[in-house]
Amino acid sequence: MAQPYRPDDRSECVLAFEALEGALRCLKDDIARTERRCQEVRRAYRQLIEVAASDAELPRVEPDSRLYRLTH
Repeated sequence: MAQPYRPDDRSECVLAFEALEGALRCLKDDIARTERRCQEVRRAYRQLIEVAASDAELPRVEPDSRLYRLTH
């Protein structure tokens, strides 16, 4: 939780700003990791769908399926 600070105290403002910068950097890193992981999952799922499409005995993913949207 954010700590209150007095805007008239410059040193407190600087510390608060630096803490905010650090938190934002961490969030950006988390978002980048999550995006990379999502891309990896989508690639793996596309490969799975391609393999499944070549096997006539496996059921097909319907266009209205949530899984279908991951690959298109």
